[in-house]
Amino acid sequence: MAQFIHTADLHLRKDRQERLLVFEYLVKLAKENNAHLLICGDLFDSDSDANALRASVRSIQENLSPQKAFLIPGNHDSGSYDESFDYGENIIIMNQKPFSSLQIDGVRVLGIPFAHSTKMGDILEEGGVPFSDVILAHGTLFWETHPQLYIEITERKEDYFPIYVHEVSLLKTRYLAMGHAHSEFFNERINGTVVCYPGSPLPVTISEMGRRYCAKVTVEDDRIAVERVPIDVLPYIDRLEFSVLIGNELNGQAELRRILKERASLQSKMVVELKGYIGISEHDMNDIVQGLLIEFASEYAELHINNRTTSYRHLIENNPLIREFTRRLETSSEDASVKQRALELVLQVFDELSRRG
Repeated sequence: MAQFIHTADLHLRKDRQERLLVFEYLVKLAKENNAHLLICGDLFDSDSDANALRASVRSIQENLSPQKAFLIPGNHDSGSYDESFDYGENIIIMNQKPFSSLQIDGVRVLGIPFAHSTKMGDILEEGGVPFSDVILAHGTLFWETHPQLYIEITERKEDYFPIYVHEVSLLKTRYLAMGHAHSEFFNERINGTVVCYPGSPLPVTISEMGRRYCAKVTVEDDRIAVERVPIDVLPYIDRLEFSVLIGNELNGQAELRRILKERASLQSKMVVELKGYIGISEHDMNDIVQGLLIEFASEYAELHINNRTTSYRHLIENNPLIREFTRRLETSSEDASVKQRALELVLQVFDELSRRG
């Protein structure tokens, strides 16, 4: 049996020294689990960051012994691993093109380093790769049932080293350890191959929201087991959009309080976008927001509630048709988004009419 901690996309930077704490945590986690570490590209954000932080990485990796870290270059640090550089004896750089392989604890590990202006299909056409229990790769999986993987990469406008879903079986591996997709933990099986993106273990950009993870992988006989392991080192970014309807302000307040309680974490930087139309004054709604901020301030690393609600109390008080409409809408079984849109259209029309006199 062999165990691995699979991660990628740490994007260590010389001006973000706190990111080294995540690398240190992953080394400690691997050590505690008697596991080897798989780093599937972009350990560094740039080659200059690698030069500045190489000594720090070398010092941290000493704590991994006797376990090893298997590392492939990504698109951000493809020039960071010249043979003259020393990252420490526990880090095995797998930067030979098109691939390199070795065996450890009875498991065959193969690394495919990122290559600009190429694709997995090029490697397969050149003769393919030998069977391996684990393959490390840094690229974009194109799978029509999971478009979020390639949409994220195209939105970042980065090189992507494409791997098409039909090519996964041709790789002849039991576990395809991927890097390059930051946003989410992804773990699916394609025929006999488990494909996993652990996501970035820290928020590299504001688009990477929610708790961060790595993968704990167990290879035993013909079994591959993957466990999602949370990483609670740096605060992660969370976001919530919440709508309030006229006549339902108190229930809305109670529901928002329930959600904030449910998602509370001292590692979370939570941003709530509060929107909708209210029948109370905007001053009263601001008081509600301030009360929630005070109540939950100690349960989050940071909590921000952006109050974008608009009061139509003046219309409700002066127009019986609006009062009746909002009453019926409140008891309607329609979807909340439909009710919100209906309320928006009606209120805008009546507001414009009232201003015309």
